[in-house]
Amino acid sequence: MTQQSLSRRRALGTVAATSLAALFTAGAPRAAAAMSRPAPLAGGTYTIAKNPGQLLTAQGVDEPLVILPPGAAPGAQEWEVVRLTHGNIALRNIRQNTYVGHQGTFRPHRFAVTTSTPYEWGLSPALRTSKGFLAFHLQAPDSELVLDRSPLAVYPPRVDLQLPRKGDVRQAWQFRAVTK
Repeated sequence: MTQQSLSRRRALGTVAATSLAALFTAGAPRAAAAMSRPAPLAGGTYTIAKNPGQLLTAQGVDEPLVILPPGAAPGAQEWEVVRLTHGNIALRNIRQNTYVGHQGTFRPHRFAVTTSTPYEWGLSPALRTSKGFLAFHLQAPDSELVLDRSPLAVYPPRVDLQLPRKGDVRQAWQFRAVTK
């Protein structure tokens, strides 16, 4: 490569870096505001249902999450919503002290599993009533993928990451506070 072409590449690189820095700086107030938004659901203990009679259930550490009828696995169907400062949540299983996670990288049809490490999940409201939000999409952070019932025909049904189906409330999860 000639000295002239190296100088031209350096100049283009400098311009590109300066432009990106300006872009990120301009977006900083918006990003800071987004990071401080509260989670749309209060922290506490909940059951998480696909619909009545189908509860999110933990089986064990590093095991796939499944959907079972209420009472099928006492204690394994209660989840603590841990609110994070920037609006996302972590879901901790009360009985096993494990968290909702996923296998490998975020891509469609990766199974949701329980892990010993907290994972962040976004909540996007799906159904609203006069009493507030009834159902939420559980969204993988920095991704459009959401948790949903796996199309895999096995029993018990598993949970995996899927592309969102616009306007389909069947992908939403219903959070019901557990009273003791």
